[in-house]
Amino acid sequence: PLQPDYFPDRLEAGTLNVLGVFGLKAGIEFIEETGIEKIHSKELMLKKLLLEQLDNENVKIFTSKEDSSPAIVSIVHSDYSPVDLANILDGEFDIATRAGLHCAPLAHKFLSTFPYGTLRISIGYFNTEQEILTLSSALNQL
Repeated sequence: PLQPDYFPDRLEAGTLNVLGVFGLKAGIEFIEETGIEKIHSKELMLKKLLLEQLDNENVKIFTSKEDSSPAIVSIVHSDYSPVDLANILDGEFDIATRAGLHCAPLAHKFLSTFPYGTLRISIGYFNTEQEILTLSSALNQL
């Protein structure tokens, strides 16, 4: 079989990503049907709930409390590294988070969180209030 010699086809041998195309279509349709404002509003409500429920003097929050900022909460814990905290939340509470520098080492140098970074909690439309309460309870216990 011959490969085309024109771009981008010459770099895309094999089966087309049909499943990816259909997944993208379904995602776009969901956003159009639900509405970006409704999605954004729910995410911000869950972020606000998490920030209100976090009551642990060992947790430092690096997240804007403005309503318009993204529904992402970055924290450090005085007793655990971000990686250890992520592993505890995953192993003991079945909560997925992301630990590290998040592709932004200079930002972490500025925040004085380098070289370990922070624990990032990314809140999405499909999260529930109960999940946020479970997370805040777990963080408050540690």
